[in-house]
Formats: sequence, C-alpha cells, structure tokens
Amino acid sequence: MLPFSNKLLLNPSFAGLNNKTNLWTGIQLFAKSNQVVNNQFSLTYDAYSEKLKGGFAFYFQQGLLGEVNTNTSEFGFSYAGPAIKIGEGKLIPSIGTHFLYATKQWFVFSIDNLLNKKFEPPSPPGEGFGQYNIFKPQFGILYDSPVSQLGISATIHFKNNFADPENQQNNVATGFVFYYAKKTMGLRNELVSQPFQVYPEIIIFYQDDFFMNRASIKVEHIDRTYALFIQNNFTDNYHALGGTFGWRIDNFRINFSSGIGMPVISDEIAFFGEITLGLIIPRINYSEINPWIPQKKLY
Repeated sequence: MLPFSNKLLLNPSFAGLNNKTNLWTGIQLFAKSNQVVNNQFSLTYDAYSEKLKGGFAFYFQQGLLGEVNTNTSEFGFSYAGPAIKIGEGKLIPSIGTHFLYATKQWFVFSIDNLLNKKFEPPSPPGEGFGQYNIFKPQFGILYDSPVSQLGISATIHFKNNFADPENQQNNVATGFVFYYAKKTMGLRNELVSQPFQVYPEIIIFYQDDFFMNRASIKVEHIDRTYALFIQNNFTDNYHALGGTFGWRIDNFRINFSSGIGMPVISDEIAFFGEITLGLIIPRINYSEINPWIPQKKLY
C-alpha cells in the first residue's frame, strides 16, 4: 500500500528536508471483502542534524495480511545527505536499512493449538508461528527545487522463508518507487504570496511482477488540505478513485484519505483508506553571536 501523507515512506531522502523535524503516525486499511482486510500501522521520526550535515530517520511499521493470517513487524533507519547544490535546487542522496519479521497471526495460532489437529488442519499460512524475515537495504535520491520535486528510491529484499521446509532458500527482489511533484504558487491582489499551494503528484511503484501507480492533485491552504487521486494496481486489476481531506493546525497535521475500486474495470470493488497524524517543527533561525536579532523572513 502506497502512503498518502508520509513522503518518508516513499523515499528516505525526505529525511530532515528543509531542516524540519517530523513525527508521523498513521494506519492504512485495504479491504478486498468483508472477510479479507489488510492493515499497516506506521510510525516515523526524522530530523536534520548539523553535525551529520544531513537528515536521519527512524521507522517502525506493523501490519496484518488478512488473506494469509500473517503479522509483520518492521524496524529501520536511514540517513540523507549531504545535499549537493544544483541550480536553484539541491540533490539529496540517501541510504538506509530495514528489518522485517513475519509471524502467524497470534489469535489464529492460539485457536489452532486448541483444536484437534487430526480433525481440523491448521489455518494458513501453516502450523509454525514464525514465518519469514526480510532484510531490506534501501537507497534513494531526491532533487528538490522551489518549483518541483523528483526522486527515485530502490529497496532490495533478501527474504529468508524458514516456515516452509520445501522453500527455505533466500529470495531476492528489488522494488522501485518513482516520485514527482510540481509546485504551483498562488497570487493575491497582484502581490507575491502563498495563500495556497497546488501539487500535482505522480507515484509509480514497480517490483518484479507487481506494478501500481497513483496520480493526484493536492491543494494545501493555510489550514486545509484537499486532494483527488486515481490509483491503479495493474497486477491485480484494481483501479480506484479517492480523495484526501486534512487539517493544518499550527504544527499539527491530520489527514483522512479513502478510495474505492471502480466497477466494470476492476476485478473486485475493493476499499482502502488511511488516517495520519503529523507533527512538523520548522527550523528555528537562532544566532549564538546575536541571539536577540529577530528571525529572518522571506517577505
């Protein structure tokens, strides 16, 4: 599932961008039917470090694959920088690593142990509790300028399946995420100002035999966020329309996103959504030599 509000989950080069400190948490849901529901909880923290001359980030994610009764827990960290000045923008490389551990859903595992295995075979994904682990090195690069953002990230998956005796060898796969956003500023009374910003966005995800994308148009006012998007999962033939609505309260962000599969062109009318909370702390311009000088402003 592609995140809607947390760009750090798309590309590690967003860590500490513009010297800001960010704390994001959210949960995503994807329902194929009343019986099959997948979810993913995420918590990320990133900030800029003067000593490291770049941004750093920490990740925690926990999910449920309802179709195969599997829980996943994931930890990670990344570093972005130092930035390379190119024209009016900057090029930010990044590197990171994640570790994921998957187990059988604990409730299903407990019920299976209470039943007589001779008459009731264990539920998917099998009898064992531990299923597999994945080591995921990650690389990213982002070009950020006053008018656009362009980035690509790659994650290599080294999967060790230790639950299936017939398939214990390591499986290696690589996933790519392409991100592009165009920034459009606003004008008011013939004066240069930013009462709103418009972001056309394109996200493309590709991994071996899995391909999906999302195109959206996002409008950020002083205290509101609106977005419309179309998302296409070409591998499973899910095509959906949806939107996002959010509040901007000082340094806090609250975003609600949801979408539903389009009939006729989709195999199933799937539903998905996301709720995210964010705390964004901008850089404080503080001078140790002259601490009484007012903070500098653009206008």
